[in-house]
Amino acid sequence: MQTTVAHVASIVIQLAGHDIIKAVDKEMSGDLKKGFLAVAQTALDPQAYYAECLHTSMKGAGTNDRQLIRVLVSRSEVDLADIKLCFLTMYGKPLGSWIKGDTGGDYRKLLLAIARE
Repeated sequence: MQTTVAHVASIVIQLAGHDIIKAVDKEMSGDLKKGFLAVAQTALDPQAYYAECLHTSMKGAGTNDRQLIRVLVSRSEVDLADIKLCFLTMYGKPLGSWIKGDTGGDYRKLLLAIARE
């Protein structure tokens, strides 16, 4: 898959003069744009995409519990360790500290156990 995505990305650069993310951002709108951006970002750098999803689920007021749980559970046995490293690099704090700061009680304990924190 990576070879195909890299090939498509190089063709987009040749045709559009900018990367695939900018091309989608410029040429699409609404839910279609959101979907294509998610596919492109996941294909190009999945750990950065999921780190951003985790950050988005906890930043600001309130927590998007559905998104937080979905990403933690779906990636826990795949590449969560790599996502945690990427999260630390991108946001300067470990994922566990964000979880501790945004959740509480048994829910916090469960999330930290899934994240192996």
